Amino acid sequence: MKSKYGSYLISILATAVFLALAAGSDDTSSSSSGTPAPSVPDSPAVLNDAKALDEKYGIEATIRCASGADDYLRSIAKYDFKWDDLGFAEAKFDRFIPKVVSPGVFISVSHKAKLQNGFGAYSHVTLLCNYDTQAKKVVEYSVGNDN
Repeated sequence: MKSKYGSYLISILATAVFLALAAGSDDTSSSSSGTPAPSVPDSPAVLNDAKALDEKYGIEATIRCASGADDYLRSIAKYDFKWDDLGFAEAKFDRFIPKVVSPGVFISVSHKAKLQNGFGAYSHVTLLCNYDTQAKKVVEYSVGNDN
């Protein structure tokens, strides 16, 4: 029997790995004078290209979108929600919409969430997560279509 907390554990482990990798990345290195190295801003071409944003920030967006997705689903579910069974390395958000909402903001998509109806049956919903790559935060969640 699977624990309902299995997906929470996977999310926590993925977040811990991401944070550990980010702590050791070159972006946080400092020069010999002890001052942090300045980060190079993304070009307008990158900020307006969903594929380029996904290639550069996709893993970060997936982790941050997954970390708040349960709270969002809990807030909109009339009864209950659940996720499809996810493997150890499988992400809740695994697609993106190929258009940019505003410069630096792209939309991650999941088809793995289910909401329960009044009869106890679950049906899949399309969960969208607008992620701001420059502010490094989730702007909003919504349920809709990914067209």
